[in-house]
Amino acid sequence: MSLRTTKIALASVPIVVALVFCVAPIMQLSYTTVDRYQATEVYYEREPYVVREEYTEIQEHATTQHKKTVLFDRLFVPYAGHKTFETYIDIRGKSNILVRGQFTRNSGYPEVDFYVSDDTDPGLNIGIPKKPIVAVGPVTNYTFSFVPQRSGRYYFLFVPYHGQPRGDLRFIVEMEWQETVVGTQEVTKYRDVTKYRDVQKERVVWKERPVTHHKRVSLLRYLLSQ
Repeated sequence: MSLRTTKIALASVPIVVALVFCVAPIMQLSYTTVDRYQATEVYYEREPYVVREEYTEIQEHATTQHKKTVLFDRLFVPYAGHKTFETYIDIRGKSNILVRGQFTRNSGYPEVDFYVSDDTDPGLNIGIPKKPIVAVGPVTNYTFSFVPQRSGRYYFLFVPYHGQPRGDLRFIVEMEWQETVVGTQEVTKYRDVTKYRDVQKERVVWKERPVTHHKRVSLLRYLLSQ
């Protein structure tokens, strides 16, 4: 090799070194960028819904009942003077009240005068009603009825027609009426009730994520990036 060639070779070394340092991609450089992407996101939303709910309610209810009771059921002899049966009749809270009765000959032939009165009759003090509700006689058999107008005592009076009894009688009296009875009962009802629940849903959203890249650079650029 000639001296000139050697000089040229030595002179080109710095140039080669400079090219390698500044241009040749001999170093690997890592860098990060932000990548935007779409993703499906699950979320929960509170929503109302309506259900049909059963419940019970206590209610009052009124019913009209037909009632009956026996006031008298007697077999008796109408002794001289008079024979009186008495009872208390309460008309409060009752409607369509009716007292009905009858007396029939059981034996012999007892004729009587018969009266019905209440405790307001002034004739009761002397034994014979002055304002009777029922008055009949002389009879042996008789059927009667009346509507009591007030609460109080009522009297059923038998007076033998000939003064002396001549047999015995069967005496039956009943009272019937209607009465309103108030009671309670459980009633099943239904109502709409609003409730809430969490419902799963999906939606598309934009997100970001870091992405690492790699590339080869010159030594100079690598050093400058550090």
